[in-house]
Amino acid sequence: MLKKSVAFKWTAEGKASFEAIKEAISQAPTLVNPDFSKDFMLYAFGGGDIISAILVQQNKEGLEQPVVFFSQGLEEYETRYSFIEKHVLEVIRSLKKFKHLVSNNKIQLLVSHAGVKDFLLNKDLNEKRAGWITRVMEYDIEIKVTKLVHGKELCEQLALSQQVEAGDEKETVLVLQDGQEQENDNVPSPCWTQNMIHFLQTGLCPPEMSKAKRGYFRLQVIPYVLVDGVLFKKDINGVLLRCIGTGQIERVLRDFHDGDSGGHFSPRVTALKIMKAGYYWPTVFSDCYTWIKKCKKCALFTGKERLAALPLHPILVDQPFMQWGLDFVGVINPNSSQGHKWILTATDYFTKWTEAVALKEANESNILDFYEGIVTRFGVSATIISDNALAFIGSKITEWAVKNGIYLSTSSNYYPQGNGQAESTNKNLLRIIRRTLDENQRTWHTKLKLVLWANRITPKRSTGNSPYKLVYGKEAVLPISLELPALELMKQLELSEFEPMEARYAELMELEEIREHAVQTIEKYQALVKR
Repeated sequence: MLKKSVAFKWTAEGKASFEAIKEAISQAPTLVNPDFSKDFMLYAFGGGDIISAILVQQNKEGLEQPVVFFSQGLEEYETRYSFIEKHVLEVIRSLKKFKHLVSNNKIQLLVSHAGVKDFLLNKDLNEKRAGWITRVMEYDIEIKVTKLVHGKELCEQLALSQQVEAGDEKETVLVLQDGQEQENDNVPSPCWTQNMIHFLQTGLCPPEMSKAKRGYFRLQVIPYVLVDGVLFKKDINGVLLRCIGTGQIERVLRDFHDGDSGGHFSPRVTALKIMKAGYYWPTVFSDCYTWIKKCKKCALFTGKERLAALPLHPILVDQPFMQWGLDFVGVINPNSSQGHKWILTATDYFTKWTEAVALKEANESNILDFYEGIVTRFGVSATIISDNALAFIGSKITEWAVKNGIYLSTSSNYYPQGNGQAESTNKNLLRIIRRTLDENQRTWHTKLKLVLWANRITPKRSTGNSPYKLVYGKEAVLPISLELPALELMKQLELSEFEPMEARYAELMELEEIREHAVQTIEKYQALVKR
């Protein structure tokens, strides 16, 4: 038809095609003016490197018509967000862009996955989730999950057509009204380890970092190293601590405070416990404080710890299991579901290692069985300290002590603080039990083993180490240690057949030095608590 020699013919087929084109153009979704007397519907999509959304309203015939299209390319770190997080991020950013349209109207948010709704309604909030949800809560939103999202293909095609190269403008917003759009999105920052790892791998600072900050950043990176692709930080003692990413912090806090190995200790003790286990992140102390401040069980039983009002006469012991302090806790109300009324405790004066058993009766036979269990596990001690209750100094126990060369020392009933180590242990165990109990308080006897475990692996201020380390020469391996192995465990997993024996021998040789240092720490601590 473009050549002069070709005659123009208007055929029935051409007419049909022309009519089809006109029909398609008339039916294409075009932007309409917003009607602020009606509710809005927001469809949000996220996946890959693009997030997109469409704001629509229904006309008089009930058909949905688009008011605003929105799409945006993701930053490099945002592409590593989970499928659900990308969808939630799209909701947050689209609401921010459409705020001048929807702030005074009800919004029906339609999502294609139930996980997005669960994310926005879940009450178990971490820091990132809480920040995101706060931005959504300012709107009047009803969330619905729909299997078929109208206009999804159009919205995704629009997003793909507007994808740009890195370094160019990354946002496209089509709005029928005039209005100023803010370019800076208040979205979560990338994981704090990302820039460190990038610098250690390439030697380059992040391109968005100003020149003034690059010098300071290079100083920050000095104590950090990569081991098999994992970031570690060298502490003041030269020990490498595994760096915990932002997304893993909540898991670590839950394990070391709320979990079976937690014990609901104070923020400082919890933070030291985390670092003793070989983990680190820059805000570990403040995060522990914030986490424990929100712990309901800790809030119920928090009390002020005081120094002794009367002069103390601490006993210095420089060898493990040479002196035990024994005492009863009870009568406990309520009794356990199995009828236990008492807890018999024994604490080693040097390592602070604690043994305990739930008892139905506080009699001499039960105490003797407990004594014998300690001796068969830890050897014969030189001294056992208790109060002068008849159950502790009966004829059977006295005869058994003489036979084994054990000296029984007693404190007065009128001054039980004379057995200060046992009193301190009892107070600590009861505190942990209270904070770990569920609604049924008669199950306290089932928590006793876990309470002892949490107490044994927690560093003590008086020794500077956990009882477990002073006994075995190494920190305990926790469940989270297998998921996020610290440096020591990573080394052990790579040892050959005979190397573990050599490594263990080195640990035992070092244990004597650790215990000697613990003796010095105990002396300083005892001098501190004296009045």
